This record gives sequence, structure tokens and C-alpha cells, in this order.
Amino acid sequence: FFSLLVLCLISVVSFSTHVVGSEITYSGLGNNQYFFRVKYWVDCSSSVPINSVILRACSCSCSFNNSYTLPVLNPGGTPVFPYCSWPNSVCVSGPDAGIREYTFGTTITLGTCPDYIFYSEICCRNGSITNITNPLSTGMNVRAMLNASLAPNNSAPYITSLPVGYACCNLANT
Repeated sequence: FFSLLVLCLISVVSFSTHVVGSEITYSGLGNNQYFFRVKYWVDCSSSVPINSVILRACSCSCSFNNSYTLPVLNPGGTPVFPYCSWPNSVCVSGPDAGIREYTFGTTITLGTCPDYIFYSEICCRNGSITNITNPLSTGMNVRAMLNASLAPNNSAPYITSLPVGYACCNLANT
């Protein structure tokens, strides 16, 4: 039991730079199948495209520990712009800040364990962050949980608006 718990806590890291946000969601498809989606929002000044991420899954009660490679669903990422930065965003060779959204996904078949934990980690954070020591060597870890015995074929909540905060200079911000 203890060794399975330790394996559940070991992280597998994908590498990029300037990660600003992330989420894991899943949608029940029936017959214990779920479509898992991992999103990472990355500062466009990062020059390293992300082609896949590792999603780890574990359950202590079912002695389950597995990892899945999720391919990128939007190669090169998709630029997301605040209304004030287009077309001057660094995402399109301009000088202003910009964010690129990477989406990864795959279908996974699971059992009916009551305590699944899913996680993914990516390195590294934006170097301009001042409240993290060494942000360029600090990763971001995102987790989700599923009780497949109480809520089979359940779906996770997801972010409906972009988690990218900008205040545009000399423009009204609401």
C-alpha cells in the first residue's frame, strides 16, 4: 500500500517555459470510458512547443497506478488574446504580451474505484513572477479527482472563460 501511495505522488514533468495556468477535465462517455483533456496556458515568449503531456492516474483503494501520454490536439497551440493586444501580441511577432493555449486529450477506460487522482505537471513558470523562488525552475502541477463508484460516467467542471488576466493601458477595463 505504501509503495503505491509513493508512486501516486511521483510526478512526471513535461517541459516548456512561462506556464501561466492549467486545468484537467474529463467527460464520461459511458462503459467506464472518459475523455480526458489537459490544458496549459503558456506565455507566447516561450519558444518551446509542447507536443504531449503525461497524465498520471492512481487509486490507493484499487492498487491502480498508470500513466497516459496525451497528444496535443492543437499543434503549436492556439493564441488567446485580450482585446487590447491583437495584432501587437508576441504570439504574432509583436512586442506585447500574449498567451498560447495548448490542449491535450485522449480516451481512457477506468474501473469503478472510489478515489482516482489524476495529475499532470509541466515546468517552468514565468521568470517575472516575484512570489515564487526560482520560477524558471518551478513547475506547475494540476490535479483532478473522480469517485467512479459513486458517480460513474461523471464529468468534471471546466473553465468557461480564459484564465488570462490583462488590464489594457488607456482603455476602460470591466
